[in-house]
Order: sequence, then structure tokens, then C-alpha cells
Amino acid sequence: MRRKKKAGKWRVITALMCVMVLVVGCVYVPTMSATASPLDLTGTIGSRFTGIYECNLYDEGSQTWYVKDGWIAWGYTGFADTGTGMGLTWYYVEDGRVDRTRTEFVSGKINGITASWYVKSGIVDVTYTGIVKTESGWVYVLEGAERRDYTGLVSGSVDGAEGTWYVVDGVVATDYTGFVYDDGAWKYIDGGRVSGITGLIESTVDGVDTVWYVASGQVDTGYTGLVAGTVDGTEGTWYVVSGQVDTGFTGLIQDGEAWRYITSGRTSGKTGVVEGTVDGAEGSWYIVDGVVDMDYTGTVESGSDTYTVTSGAATLYIPPVEEAETATTGDTSAAATESTQVIGDGNYITTGLGYPYTEYAFQYEIYIGRLIIPSVGIDVGLYNYSHDGSSQALIDRTDTAVFYPVALPYIADHVNQGFITLKNVTPGMYLYITTSGGTYRYICTEVGTGTASNSLLDCNGSPIDIIVDDPNSRSAGAICLYTCKSWPTITYTIWYPA
Repeated sequence: MRRKKKAGKWRVITALMCVMVLVVGCVYVPTMSATASPLDLTGTIGSRFTGIYECNLYDEGSQTWYVKDGWIAWGYTGFADTGTGMGLTWYYVEDGRVDRTRTEFVSGKINGITASWYVKSGIVDVTYTGIVKTESGWVYVLEGAERRDYTGLVSGSVDGAEGTWYVVDGVVATDYTGFVYDDGAWKYIDGGRVSGITGLIESTVDGVDTVWYVASGQVDTGYTGLVAGTVDGTEGTWYVVSGQVDTGFTGLIQDGEAWRYITSGRTSGKTGVVEGTVDGAEGSWYIVDGVVDMDYTGTVESGSDTYTVTSGAATLYIPPVEEAETATTGDTSAAATESTQVIGDGNYITTGLGYPYTEYAFQYEIYIGRLIIPSVGIDVGLYNYSHDGSSQALIDRTDTAVFYPVALPYIADHVNQGFITLKNVTPGMYLYITTSGGTYRYICTEVGTGTASNSLLDCNGSPIDIIVDDPNSRSAGAICLYTCKSWPTITYTIWYPA
């Protein structure tokens, strides 16, 4: 008949010795297992043995028991090692017997460390490091213990997929897609796993939200060049600077042996004349299908303008300058000559202006040259302001714009005459003033609607022609072109030497 556990203690002895041990109330000799066990290693199990032992107790087949000092530890529940002293494999014991059905995390102490240990079929392998599936997700295990304190990258298998996975608080973040900083690099994570992608990805890196160039799964901040991809839903080839797509860039870049035109960060297939820098030379260039045509020399039309091109470099064609008219007073003094050079100098606070203004600076109606804005078709004669009270009469003349040499010089003409298309000017357009001393170029930086009273006021109600020495004003070198819109409302434009 079967003996109950509570009938007494079972002393473990070797089958070879066939020693019957008297315990409280009964005597029993178990049949020992022939499989690997402490018995096989030692040849005998004596009263001092503590560890894991397999035997057939109660004729229920071979089972694994925790033996302490030679006795089965019926009342013990917890972790126990094999008794070999190596401490590499531990068993989960419940009421003295190893629970082979237990596969889960169990809290306890192993090798002096209290943690939540991964038990698989009743055994803890403290050499195991990897990823384990649980009801709460895929959990990171380090040397047999659950690591809920860990956030970072680990290698392992998730749902049969091998890879490097992003772990947050000990659990694989399978719902995360983005960048993670690891080992000196920003790595791209797709669905929790490190991706080996190469291309353009919009995301946040180190607090910067933009489109990044990723090479083999890592942000390449050392790369500057062209990359094919999609930005804001637009496919194309994009200009990358230090790993970021530069959508603010418009101009020419070197691409191998070619100079390629970029507009808003993307390569362009434009044919025409564009502004940019080639081999350190800034200017206008003729491009065909987005590439500077260094082999072309001739004349081209671009927009409403005509250019002469020499080896790709383009120059705006401007009709020959008319000879300067004689001043209405017939004056040929040095003062009169200097006042005609104001525009060309690009420096408006000069003794040539008589600043602070001496009387002679206003006495001559002197022809300066022609004022041309090719993009809107303006081409008008330019005259210096006359202080004899005839400035209005001068403006009223056809083909006449008047230059007023004040702190921020301005040029005026009627909207129904020379400045009829001034309202169509936009920032970035060029203005050319031709004089007997050369042609001078300006670029538009500001367009607005203002008012004219005792002074010109911009769209904010601030004076346009304020003293340029004021650090809060528009800087020196600027000029203002304006015309009436519906008096006293005006259209004004601000230009700087370019």
C-alpha cells in the first residue's frame, strides 16, 4: 500500500546499499533513477547531501526532489540548486518537489540575488539572456532574471523574427517607430526592431523634427549631397546637408562634375537663367534640365529677359546707355558731377551728396541714367532731384523718375507713367541702374503698401526714410522706389545692392 507523505520523513539512500531507514511510523526503500543525478556523480548520497535528486517515490515514476541533509524537504518552497556547488542551474521547488509544469516568472533569491526569475519547465538557467514571451509582452531576461529596469537595445527573437529590439522598461516596444540613441549613433526603429533602411525619414532626432538621411539604419550627420526619397508627400531628389534635408535652400550645388540647380531643397528640371555660385563665382547661370550648361555660349531668353551666355555664365542684356543730358542750368561743376555718381557708388552718405546736405546738392536737375526692372518691364529715365521747386514738374514729365538724395534715398514716378507695373514687383527681383560709369544691380527685399504725408510711412506706420544711422532702421545702402496707389496710399519697394 502507498505511504502518505505525512506518515514521516523519507531518507534517501543508494539502491546498492539497500539500507532500510526507520522513520516515524514506517520504513520505505525507494527505487532509484538510473538517469544522471547526484548519485551518479558521487556514487553515494549520505546524510550531508543537499541538492536535487531524482527517484521513483510512491511508484509514481521518476520525479525530481529537493534533498536537504539527506532528507526530502517536504515543507520547502523556493529555489534550489543541483548541489554541485556550481550555481548555474536552479530548480523551482514546491513542497519539496520540483514543479516541472511551471513556466513563468517567479520571485525569489538565487545566488544571493532577489529578483523575478524566468522559470522554464521548473528550471532557471542563470546563464540565459534573451527575450521571453509573456502575457504582458516580450520581456527582456538578463542572466535568468527579468530586467524591468532596463531601457535600450537587445538582441533576440520576437515572434520568430531575429533582430535587435528596442526595450522600454524591460518590455519590447513593438508599437514604437522612430529614432533611438545607442552607442554614439541615432538608430531607426521600425515596429520595435532596429531597421537597416537607407533613405529619407521624417522624425525627431535630438529634439530636431525634420527629414533625416538614414544609411543602413543610422542617421548619417556626416553626409551632404543628393538623396532620392519623399518629403512631405513629394517624391524627388533632395539636397541633404549634414544629414538633414534642406528645404530652405535654393541655388546651385556641385554634383560630381555637374552644377545642379536646387529649388526649395529639391532638384529642378528647369531650363533658363538662375542665380547661384559656381566654382566660387556668384552670378547668373544658364541651366538646361536643371544643370548648368558650361558648353553653351550664345543668347537665350529667360522669362521676359534676354541674356548673353558665355560658357554657362549669363549676363542680362541691357540696351546701350543714352548719353547724359546737360544739366538744365548748364552747370558742369564738380558738385554736379559728383551728384550723378551717387547711385553708382552704392554708398549714399557721402560728401558727394553734400551730407549734411549743402545747398548745391539740390540745385541741379541732372540726368543719372536709366532705371530698369526687367521682370516687370520698367525702363525709365532717372534724374536727380531739383530744389528749385520744380520736382513735381520733373516727375510729371514722361520717361522721368526722380531720385531724392535723403538719408534713405527714394525714387518716385507716377503710377500711370514709368512705375505703372511697380505693384507687380516681388522680393528677389533685380533692379538695374545704368550710368555713364557702369551698370549697378539691386535686389528687392521688401514690398508693401504705405502712406505719404509729411514723410513716407511703411505698412507698419513707421517712416520709410528714417535716418540710416539709427540701428533700428533699414541699413545703409538701401533705396526705396514708390508710386501712388490712391493718394495718399502708396506702393513702396526696398532694394539693396546685389
